[in-house]
Amino acid sequence: MSLNRTDSAVMPSGQVQYQIDPDVMTYVSYRRGFKAGGFNGDGPLNSAVGFDPEHVNAYEVGLKSKWLDQRLLVNFDVFRQDFKDLQVNASVFQPSTNSFRFLIANAAASVSQGAELESSGW
Repeated sequence: MSLNRTDSAVMPSGQVQYQIDPDVMTYVSYRRGFKAGGFNGDGPLNSAVGFDPEHVNAYEVGLKSKWLDQRLLVNFDVFRQDFKDLQVNASVFQPSTNSFRFLIANAAASVSQGAELESSGW
């Protein structure tokens, strides 16, 4: 069995930052990510099952700052990643062999988001 596939994607990214003053900077960024698709196949009795590429749009907004004559550091950011056709590990029961087959499959979509705060000082 000969299996072929070609996956490609444009993956733009960009970041803009603004120095509010010498000790305070803010930024916003965008990135597009991509993971190629492929085939599952683990033996001659199992036919190959393909899976699609995964794409992600990632956004981040943040602030980096120093206060009190640079004795206090405060950094903060929020982020979000929107996944399409997320590649996940799946197990499928095979009644003919009374066993499970493990493969990669595409989930519909997923979101990962959060916030981060970092501070230090004396």
